[in-house]
Amino acid sequence: MTTAFGDGVSGFRLLTSFEEVMRELGGVVRVARLTRSSKSAVCNWRHMPGGGRFPARHYFLMHDSLKLKGCVADRRLWGFTGCEEMPVVDVAA
Repeated sequence: MTTAFGDGVSGFRLLTSFEEVMRELGGVVRVARLTRSSKSAVCNWRHMPGGGRFPARHYFLMHDSLKLKGCVADRRLWGFTGCEEMPVVDVAA
């Protein structure tokens, strides 16, 4: 499902699924070239826990490529979670 993205990045489409990101970036062969991964490795990402995840090490490269196409993707597709889920740490202590 693709929707308008409203968190200060207006005009960008939000991609919320593994398949949407793969489609937008041109499929397995192009994603393999972009990330310098083998085609079989890219195909295996579909089977990562959570219904398809990309390796976190490719986040910035893929994020920048998507932005050039007018899209952004949910960072949870790379295994990142929001700050609201992180424990509060008192740095003054």
